[in-house]
Amino acid sequence: MMSTGPGKPLTKGVSSDWTEWKTLATDAGGGFSCYFNRGLVLSQFVARYMAKNRLTPAAFKKSLQTNGDAKFRAFLEGDLGLRMVGLTQGAGDELHAALYELGDATLETALIGLGPRLHLILANGSDRKGDGNKDARKNLNDHGIATIDRMLKSKGLGHNKFVVVSEDGEPKKVWTGSTNWSTTGLCTQVNNGLLIEDAAVAAHFRKHWDLLK
Repeated sequence: MMSTGPGKPLTKGVSSDWTEWKTLATDAGGGFSCYFNRGLVLSQFVARYMAKNRLTPAAFKKSLQTNGDAKFRAFLEGDLGLRMVGLTQGAGDELHAALYELGDATLETALIGLGPRLHLILANGSDRKGDGNKDARKNLNDHGIATIDRMLKSKGLGHNKFVVVSEDGEPKKVWTGSTNWSTTGLCTQVNNGLLIEDAAVAAHFRKHWDLLK
């Protein structure tokens, strides 16, 4: 509708036909699948949630880390969190991961569940004072998961976020994207994940993993 002036009725303007219905899906074709979270982009929505539940920013972050409100956390992480956990659920699959940050109870539990099928290069994250992944590293080590510790003076050099999934010893697919394996990466920052189901691409990432090791 268009305005014809103050106090005058609206008139019908130029219009077009409605487009056909489209279904949003993760499958982007060609072996590529894209996943997204919601994060705190809905800032006013999150502010109202915190006020309603009388949460300080610190208490809110702790609630996300401990899965205190599983329903709200699931809302924030969207399809992204589900797929990241799903990477660890393939029966017999072997994972070679190179991670910059690791710090989330749900993701750590999922990785621990892989046992000896997990091969993890873990950097020291973004903490300028030391090892930003100290707690997660200890958690995995205490549960029998040996980590390849990539401790770098320049934090940005360890900024890897990929996981190669192998079946019967052969790389089949690779996970990459902007998301760190942390609560902030999943629930507070706005991030994405990309699953590439291509054996040749996965083999390239596996070769890079071997070089990092």
